[in-house]
Amino acid sequence: MKGGEGTRKLFICLCTAVVMMISMFPVGNAFAAQTNWFGSIDQYRSGQLSESKTEWWDNDETTGMPLTTAGGILFTPLLEISEIRIISSAPVRVRFFTGNTPNYVQLGELTTQGTGQLETYSVDYKDVRLIRPNLPPGGKAGILYEFEAYVKQPPDQTPPEVPTGLSGNIVGTDAVLTWFPVPDSDLDKYFVYVDGVKVLETKSTTATIPMAKEGVKYTYQVSAIDFARNESARSSSVVLERKPPDTTPPAVPTGLVGTGADKQAMLKWNANTESDLAGYVIYQDDREIHRTTSISASVTGLTNGRTYQFALAAYDTSGNVSAKSNAVSVVPSDKIDVNLIPNMDSIIVQIISGTSPFEVDWGSGNDTFNASQYTITGLTANTDYTVTITDAQGRIWSATINTGDKKGFIPPTFPSPQDLFQRMLNVFGTAGTIAVAIIGGAVALGILCVLAMWAWRLLKRWLAKSK
Repeated sequence: MKGGEGTRKLFICLCTAVVMMISMFPVGNAFAAQTNWFGSIDQYRSGQLSESKTEWWDNDETTGMPLTTAGGILFTPLLEISEIRIISSAPVRVRFFTGNTPNYVQLGELTTQGTGQLETYSVDYKDVRLIRPNLPPGGKAGILYEFEAYVKQPPDQTPPEVPTGLSGNIVGTDAVLTWFPVPDSDLDKYFVYVDGVKVLETKSTTATIPMAKEGVKYTYQVSAIDFARNESARSSSVVLERKPPDTTPPAVPTGLVGTGADKQAMLKWNANTESDLAGYVIYQDDREIHRTTSISASVTGLTNGRTYQFALAAYDTSGNVSAKSNAVSVVPSDKIDVNLIPNMDSIIVQIISGTSPFEVDWGSGNDTFNASQYTITGLTANTDYTVTITDAQGRIWSATINTGDKKGFIPPTFPSPQDLFQRMLNVFGTAGTIAVAIIGGAVALGILCVLAMWAWRLLKRWLAKSK
């Protein structure tokens, strides 16, 4: 019995001793890290470090962790450390560094006793970037239960740089703003202002702001904010206005002229002057066939001898399309028509139909021209010359003519029937208008003839009576 009682008492004593030893090592608030742990001071200072009061940094862990030879706490911005508190089961080497990776500069160090109880050490280090609580060289393994740093930093009253490069454009009903990033290392975010009122906080260098009303000019600015809540001056302003949708089409294109070539139609017209003009729509027989930004076009793949109707419309950047222009009739042909006029020491070449540029050859010389008329000079009177014309389609026209011995009247180039009709359309507008003008002119002429005959009869009667 006595032996068993003694054994029981010995066991109880041993358990009590173990419990007392464990109680010497508090659990909680351990330095939360593995072999390389880094964090931002924002996680520890609760947003108050920039104020004048001091603040304790506490790793705030519930379990300890084994001490290692690496690892540390990285601070942004630089701090002033005046005291540390530590609980560990073995001595800890605590080193203080300034600078930036990889060129840290050690400010100093201390080694704790590792008693398992709270130890407090006063220090005086400024501009601390990194603290390393590690095993000392040759130190024994241990547990780090608590590490606190009493940090102090003067208030940061320096604002960031002013944002630059602010620009904006309108997308739908929104204003889309962009600007250059501010290079300050302690930059936190940006404020966006509309007409002097802050409407948005963002960490990006872009912002999308709804534009409430059409026809109203809004002024936009941006400022930069650092972690200490210092705000820069506002950027230069950008003014944007959301205009009502453009529903006004461009003017109807004018001056459309068509010339037949071999299996194609050559079209040209006058340029529109709208600032938002996007291009032109070409219609063939009332069907859209092409869009272009040029003032000329070549429609290929046509049949020679067949009459085609071409019209034109203009469209703008908002998609508005004008009414169609007057149509032109074009008959593709594989021939060209030329009129030659002798003029003693020269020959006048008049192009009736064909595609420019034209090559002209008269035996003793040659040239290239784009106009509808060309004068061959330096010729001999009363001499036969063979004139050959080749157009851009490779069609050839040739004739022999004598220069004669007199300077003659040079008639204007007479247009082809299609061109003559087109010119009448350009003047009067439509075929109906032309018909009305012809009939109206005929009626007016008839009325004048009747009035003249009536006046002549009155005059004869008056003469007879006077006798």
